[in-house]
Amino acid sequence: MTMNILKVADGITGLFPRKIAVNIVHAVSGETVATYKADLESLPESFNRPTVMEINGQAWRVTKADPVHMDHVRRRKGLMLHVQKAAQFQTFKSLVPTRAALLPVAVVPSIAHDSTLTITPDEWRQLEFLPADLQPVVEEEILLIEAVMQRVPDDNALLGYDTVHIRERIGTTPLRIPFDNFYQSVKGKEKGVVRLDDHAVIEHGFFIRSEHYVYYGVMEGEDIVQLCLRTFDSADDEFSSVVEGWDLVLVDWCGGRVV
Repeated sequence: MTMNILKVADGITGLFPRKIAVNIVHAVSGETVATYKADLESLPESFNRPTVMEINGQAWRVTKADPVHMDHVRRRKGLMLHVQKAAQFQTFKSLVPTRAALLPVAVVPSIAHDSTLTITPDEWRQLEFLPADLQPVVEEEILLIEAVMQRVPDDNALLGYDTVHIRERIGTTPLRIPFDNFYQSVKGKEKGVVRLDDHAVIEHGFFIRSEHYVYYGVMEGEDIVQLCLRTFDSADDEFSSVVEGWDLVLVDWCGGRVV
């Protein structure tokens, strides 16, 4: 999700090597929320999409970046971010430019589960594994998503999208991956249910935690029919074994790319 999330907390020197001054100020009061030194490589090339930051355990929504583009940040050697607490930020715009056609059915579980993964509706199926032979359809969908993103000027993009592309064509082609085989192949360490936005669990939903990734999706019987990733940073041997072993591609819908 997928939305761009920057982790900012005291003591995280690896994320923010001391190169560029980042001043974070409250969008309403103008008071300084935090000041850090950041490595340019840890920052996005442009603040042109809704962005949530975590500062000392609290979620903040970035409402303005000065400058917007990283080439200007390099010349200025500094960046100012205006933020507002995410819980207090109100907007009619969408955080994401695209959503899956249908949200899964959520039901109250009959028994308690110790292992639960919580997914918001905006995050659902935003990093999605699909059969490789669907790539032509995927590329057509990405063009439509890019059109939604391009309608918003860069200096307004942090506030969200006026329209959302619903992926109607990507909902009727389930996978068929035996759950037990998949769990063993990724050397699963934990499995459980998926909760939708803290309300109820997803019917026939599952998650698997391996050493490097968190997978989630929906099952029919003993088979995985929808398979997604919670987050994705880079590919490794485990990722390669998944996409090659089951002839899949990973689609980052909000990023407009096939990994």
